[in-house]
Amino acid sequence: MSTWLSKEEMQEVVPAERAMAAGPLPTRVVSNGEFNPLPQTERQRSVEARIAELADHYGGKLGLSPR
Repeated sequence: MSTWLSKEEMQEVVPAERAMAAGPLPTRVVSNGEFNPLPQTERQRSVEARIAELADHYGGKLGLSPR
């Protein structure tokens, strides 16, 4: 696979499958191999936490297992 990131930069990148929360909405930018993404903002972190909170609350009411 061809990438434009150096080996050092590739060490800083987390694969999208591990970086993303289990929710249905993206809450952070992931790398496509051309650039290092900006870090997740505080607002993105709070949205991610709120989605997880709502999923736990409403999922339990519907008899769904966590995540």
